[in-house]
Amino acid sequence: KSLSTRTHRCHSCGTVMHRDHNAAKLILLKGINSVPSGRRDLTLVDRTTSV
Repeated sequence: KSLSTRTHRCHSCGTVMHRDHNAAKLILLKGINSVPSGRRDLTLVDRTTSV
């Protein structure tokens, strides 16, 4: 993608989000996955949906 493309669209599920938000989620997931599975007590929460 070129730098002028500001949104990310998932071809699998159709999700559309700002590309920086998508990049931040991917970085977070990579960090969480680098923690040994026995020490994972973290949960991702989508703050855009109401509870």
